[in-house]
Order: sequence, then structure tokens, then C-alpha cells
Amino acid sequence: MDVLEEPSDYVARDPTQVPIDRDDRGGMVVECPYCRSLMYLGERSVRSCIRSPVFQMCCKKGKAVIPPMPSTPYSLSELLTENDCISREFRKHIRSYNSSLSFTSLGVNLD
Repeated sequence: MDVLEEPSDYVARDPTQVPIDRDDRGGMVVECPYCRSLMYLGERSVRSCIRSPVFQMCCKKGKAVIPPMPSTPYSLSELLTENDCISREFRKHIRSYNSSLSFTSLGVNLD
């Protein structure tokens, strides 16, 4: 017995069969009233109205608000924004620095 395939299965096999219909949900222009995250209007809670939408995906209607991040240390901010030789070199290799230091700040309690 053949299983009916989804239209996306055809695209994977034959890229010329891309569906013509476009999925346009608009822009992320609605701000959550609790955490100020930008959301799509269609992501609002079911019982939320269009005029004053409420969202659960970002902060559970204000129950999980993350405190603001501290400001960037001055020395790091200089390396990221200045245009001198040292700053350009830092930005050129920033991915390597991040990769090599990514696990150095894990907290471990040894018994």
C-alpha cells in the first residue's frame, strides 16, 4: 500500500517542484507587553485579541522575565568597536577565541 506523500517530499526529490504558494506571516512587529520580545501577531495566545495581544511563547505572560543583561565591559567594548590594529585583529579571530573559551566558564562541584 502506498503512503500519500506530503508536498514537501516532492521538493526534496525534485527542486523544480517548489510550491507557488508563499507563506507570509508578516513581520515580527508586535511587542510582548511583559518582556518586550518582538513576535508575529499569529503567535498570540488563543484568547488574546488583536488590539492588545498577549503571548505565552516568550515569557509565559510575564511569569518568566529574564533580568536585563549587564553592560559590556569597557575593554571588550573597545575591541568590538574601535578601528585600530589590535581591535581589527581581535574581530578577525573572534570566532576562534569564542570556540576555545566556550567551555571554560562551566561551574563544577567536585566531591
